[in-house]
Amino acid sequence: MGPSRCLVGRRAGGGSRRHRPQRFGQDNPASTDRRDLRAELGPDILEELDRLAANGVRRVLVCPVGFVSDHLEILWDLDIEATERAAELGLELERIESLNDDPAFIRALAALVRERLTREVAA
Repeated sequence: MGPSRCLVGRRAGGGSRRHRPQRFGQDNPASTDRRDLRAELGPDILEELDRLAANGVRRVLVCPVGFVSDHLEILWDLDIEATERAAELGLELERIESLNDDPAFIRALAALVRERLTREVAA
């Protein structure tokens, strides 16, 4: 399982609750030593789904904040494995849409790169 670290409870009528998300794992795994990455990520999402189901949660929204695009860890670990486990547990599981090549996201990245390049050239 990858660093999928944010689970948010959902209401039975659809909309997300406006409360602090239930988080697990570290907020910035990229800053950790790669040898210790697995220990730093916290519980596996499948284990967390088990825990949530045992605590009466029925609807879950997964927010893989460590990733900005769909790739193997998103498509397999979440869309296949986590979805299957959720179904076994009687949970309704959804995942937020990844940013991928969203034009607003690409513009924001380009602006950051331009800003950084301007600072680098000036230095």
